[in-house]
Amino acid sequence: MDKKQKTLCVSILVVLLLIVFLAGFTFAKYYTNYNGEGSLQTAKWSFKVNGWSTSETNPISLLDTVDHEGKVNLENGKMAPGFSGKAELDLDASESEVDVEYRVEATEAGNKPSNLFFQAKVDGVSTVSYATLSELAEKELKGTILRTAQNRVKKIEIYAIWPYETGNTEEEILQNDKEDTDDGTNKVYNYTFALKVVGTQAKATT
Repeated sequence: MDKKQKTLCVSILVVLLLIVFLAGFTFAKYYTNYNGEGSLQTAKWSFKVNGWSTSETNPISLLDTVDHEGKVNLENGKMAPGFSGKAELDLDASESEVDVEYRVEATEAGNKPSNLFFQAKVDGVSTVSYATLSELAEKELKGTILRTAQNRVKKIEIYAIWPYETGNTEEEILQNDKEDTDDGTNKVYNYTFALKVVGTQAKATT
């Protein structure tokens, strides 16, 4: 074997030894592997107005009339000074796994008696009085039902009140009596209203 061949053999041997050494080093290294997997679940949505259907128009009765100290006795389905009516809404988010923002929208048509006003109780707390149902709804009948709340049924009572007498002085009472008489004679028959209750998912927070 000549010198050139010996040099080639030595080079090949060195390369083989290097490969074996590196392979042995690799196989001897500690090695740990972690695996993971993830999943996403949809939070449950549930919002309803107890006793109402989403597939039809729901009747609203304000005929919770009262006999104002025996001074008024109303024809069934009618209203006059001394009338007090109430509509109740139970907004139920008890099965929802997200926060629910709610609002009540009101529309009115026709003529409303001048001295008829609206008020509400939300979970037993009274609001101030408003001249229109629309304003009451816009200012007071909206909020958020938290998924963490102990009670997730929001109870809303809407009152329509036409006092038997309005005013603090004899002059004020007389003037308002005239307005009531005009309303009862010419206008009251065509006053109508509608309510819509809307529930939406509140913006998610971390």
